[in-house]
Amino acid sequence: RFFKYDYCLASRQIGSTFKPVVYLAALEEGLSPLKHYSSERKVYEDYDNWSPANASDDYSGYYSMKAALAHSINTVSVDIMMQTGPDEVVATARKLGIKADLPSVPSLALGTASISLRAMVPVYAALASSGQKVEPWALKRIDSNRGVTLEKFSPPEMEDSGVDPENCRIITEMMRAVVE
Repeated sequence: RFFKYDYCLASRQIGSTFKPVVYLAALEEGLSPLKHYSSERKVYEDYDNWSPANASDDYSGYYSMKAALAHSINTVSVDIMMQTGPDEVVATARKLGIKADLPSVPSLALGTASISLRAMVPVYAALASSGQKVEPWALKRIDSNRGVTLEKFSPPEMEDSGVDPENCRIITEMMRAVVE
């Protein structure tokens, strides 16, 4: 009644919620989760001299993928995306079910694309289910006020996304570090 904005269906910049897609693409392309990446600030000359910043304004040290994801280190996320290839990151996002327009640019690693929450739910569901895509569903059945089942709904079939199930498990473990 008061707020007409639909937080589930409206597209907005997704920010760091896109980073697991970047790291999954990196694993899919063979980058090692054990390698450590410098958090130094870089300038990407081919992209209008764009230079990502870390929220902490700290650019010292080296991070594994797990630590960089857990601490949301922007410079490392962009570096990993560039080593992986922006097109490969977009391709991985497509495999996970993202249909929105995704620019093949370094800032995509920081979630600059506009995507709805509804469109991101299947991505995380696929990661949690070892790469099996499933569309979200909300209704199991509709009952009348007298308890008579009017209609039953079945969950949608799961579909293989084409990403390595082991890489999905690694990403899920990396995301656990965020809350630990």
